[in-house]
Amino acid sequence: MFAVAGLMAALLPVQAMAQQAVPMTPELLQYSWVVSDFEGKQINSELPTFRMDDDNKIVIGQTQCGNDWNADTKVHFPHIEITNVQTGAFDCDAAPDVNRFLLALEKADRFQTSADGLELLDKDGKRIALMVAGG
Repeated sequence: MFAVAGLMAALLPVQAMAQQAVPMTPELLQYSWVVSDFEGKQINSELPTFRMDDDNKIVIGQTQCGNDWNADTKVHFPHIEITNVQTGAFDCDAAPDVNRFLLALEKADRFQTSADGLELLDKDGKRIALMVAGG
């Protein structure tokens, strides 16, 4: 229990102190994640969530509008392919961001840890999304 709390604390952004990236292990995919920014922009609405199923074949979460989304995944850690992203109808002020977020997920190529949290990167190494533990 203390190890999980320590891992989660290490991945939550803390402005006042410098952090180090936690080791990159497949076990990181079993946590619930909150997406704090995507495509280099902080999210100013409800934060979307990201959680892999136990077999790492499906990812599920909630969008900025609070509705569920899911997608198929192929994981060859640290690489990931996200396809067939789906969600139900949604209508909220963040709707344009939801569309961009869901489209951005299909560009994912791999995971990487940093002092900021767990990053989802595209094939060129550009950060698509930054996630912190706790979703």
